[in-house]
Amino acid sequence: MAKVKFPSVGRVTKEKPYIFYERARIVKLYNQHHLSGSAQKNLAKNVRQWFENEARARGWHLKLMTEYGISKGAGYIMWSPAKRRVTKITAQMLVIDEF
Repeated sequence: MAKVKFPSVGRVTKEKPYIFYERARIVKLYNQHHLSGSAQKNLAKNVRQWFENEARARGWHLKLMTEYGISKGAGYIMWSPAKRRVTKITAQMLVIDEF
C-alpha cells in the first residue's frame, strides 16, 4: 500500500491558492502515524484534532468542509497564511485574496 504524504505548503501557488485534502487521505495519513492504536475509518474528532494540529504546525490554515446535506466531514480546504488571506467563509463560499 502506497504511503500518503502530508501536503506541503509549497504546493500553494498564485494560480492554485489553496488545496482540498479529502477525508479518505486524512484517515489514511492518521492511521500511518498511529500504528499502535486501532485503525480509524472515519474523520472522527481525534483524527480531526490530530490533522488540524499537524497542519498548523506545518504552516497551514485550514477549514473543515462538510458534505452537502449531512454533517459528515468531507475534508479540509487548506491555504498558506504567508501567501493568502481568507476574507470570507460561508457555507457556500470561501474567498481568498492575495496580499
